[in-house]
Amino acid sequence: MLPIPIGATGHVSEDLWREVRADSVAVYGDDRAIPLLERLAPGCTDVPDIVDAVFAILQLYDGRRR
Repeated sequence: MLPIPIGATGHVSEDLWREVRADSVAVYGDDRAIPLLERLAPGCTDVPDIVDAVFAILQLYDGRRR
């Protein structure tokens, strides 16, 4: 299972986003998620962009570690 933290929602998810973003290569196995994680960062408010980024991560990793 791969976490997809949406830091923009605040609270615990924001903390998780910071942890995953700090070591995203270890979490995801490569650096392809970095630009997508940036779109989920704390302070982001563009809901359609957040949703697109979440789906892009799902498609990119197909729900499995590679």
